Amino acid sequence: MFRIGIIGAARIAHKFVRSAERLRDVKISAVASKSLERAAAFAAEMQIPISYGSYEEMLQKEPLDAVYIATTMNYHYENTMLALKYRIPVLCEKALTDTAGHAREMFRYAEEQQTFLMEGTWTLFTPKTLRVREWIREGRIGTPNLIQGNIGFAAEKDPKNRYFSHELGGGAMLDLGAYMVQVPPYMVDQKLVSYDGWTVRGFNGIDEKIFLSMRFDQAVCNMIGSLSTALPEECLIAGERGFIRLPRFHLGNQAFLYDGQGNLLEEYSDPDSVGFEYEIEEMIRCVRAGKIQSDIASPERSIQCAEIADWFRNK
Repeated sequence: MFRIGIIGAARIAHKFVRSAERLRDVKISAVASKSLERAAAFAAEMQIPISYGSYEEMLQKEPLDAVYIATTMNYHYENTMLALKYRIPVLCEKALTDTAGHAREMFRYAEEQQTFLMEGTWTLFTPKTLRVREWIREGRIGTPNLIQGNIGFAAEKDPKNRYFSHELGGGAMLDLGAYMVQVPPYMVDQKLVSYDGWTVRGFNGIDEKIFLSMRFDQAVCNMIGSLSTALPEECLIAGERGFIRLPRFHLGNQAFLYDGQGNLLEEYSDPDSVGFEYEIEEMIRCVRAGKIQSDIASPERSIQCAEIADWFRNK
């Protein structure tokens, strides 16, 4: 049995628990929050046996195989470093942290402690993503040379809402950037070579809208992200022989393959997926193999994404 503790009782932790419940040899052993009352309420709702009002107390007392960090992004650095101090493997919700400097330090410390650390960019591991990679490796669309996509929604404009809070790590790049930066190059199996972009700052001075243009080995990729406008959240990956359409490419579980004339050739659908179970399986595989990092959600991907977020912040 693989025992996981949860740091933080935020809404995202509910999805994590529901995903973990689908895995036969996984147990959510404990949850910790700064508020014991909140931790106890979460534990009761999600049927977790033990709750703590202190992160460190849980790390000290519980025989955990890993922890999932579900706090707001501004606390990811200190929460991760605390878990690594006790040599407990970490799966940290995206965005990994607030700056590239912190990201480098977190992975450096993980290496020093010989302890696993991975950013939870869960879309990298879904069956839909794997199918898209298969189509591309099989040459179904030829060499991918053009990618365009968008991801966005209209969040409530409240300075206490984490999306629009500087203190909680708000902004479109920190919230959506992991999908925009990390997922497209992985799908087409190409490296990010260069990037440029623009940002529109709005409510509370937060980057509400971002346009990110990336150059990969062989493809050009344009991505739009927004926290103030609802978008169809679709991605197209095109080559000289056809294209792939991904509705809601970071959340969805569908993919459509077309030939060069726009004829539908194949459809993939995974209606049974919750989502996070696949990144949990990757963490378990790595930890049991004695690895301290994932080859897929690699330190290089996380650090590169944090570097781009730093660049946007200073524009």
